[in-house]
Amino acid sequence: QRAVSAIKSGKDEEALKLFDATAKAHPDFAAPYINVGLIETRRGNLQTAETALQHAATLAPQQPEVYNELGIVYRRMGRFGDAETAYLKALQLAPDYANAQLNIGILYDLYLNKLSAALDHYQRYQNISGGDNKLVKNWIIDVKQRLAKDMGASK
Repeated sequence: QRAVSAIKSGKDEEALKLFDATAKAHPDFAAPYINVGLIETRRGNLQTAETALQHAATLAPQQPEVYNELGIVYRRMGRFGDAETAYLKALQLAPDYANAQLNIGILYDLYLNKLSAALDHYQRYQNISGGDNKLVKNWIIDVKQRLAKDMGASK
C-alpha cells in the first residue's frame, strides 16, 4: 500500500525499494514485478521493465495486463513481432480487454501497416469502451479512408 502511495506521489525510487522488499518477502507474488515494470517503462528503462514483466508473466501467466504491458515495452523497443505476440496473448486471455485491443490496433496501424486488422481492433475497442473515444473515432475514419484509397489504387 505504501509503495502504491509512493507512486501516486511521484516518488518512484521509494516505490521501487518498497516493491523490491515486497518481492523478497513474497517471491511468488507477481504484483511487485508488474509495478516495477510499469515504473521502469515510464522512466524509459525498457530492458529493466522487460525483465520485471517477464518474471511477472512466469508468476501470473493468466494475467492479461502483464502481456499488454510487455507489448508496450516491446513496441517501444522496436520489437514489433514480440509486441504483437504479447498483445495477442493478452487478448487470448481476455478478449474484451480494451487497452490491449487499442494497443494492438495502434501497432497494426502505425508500425506494421496491417490496416484491416487495425480497423478491426479499433472498432472492438470502441465497442468495449462504449464508443466515446473521439480520437479513436478519427483513427477509424482515417484507416477506412486509407483502405478505400488502397483498394482504388489496386484496381
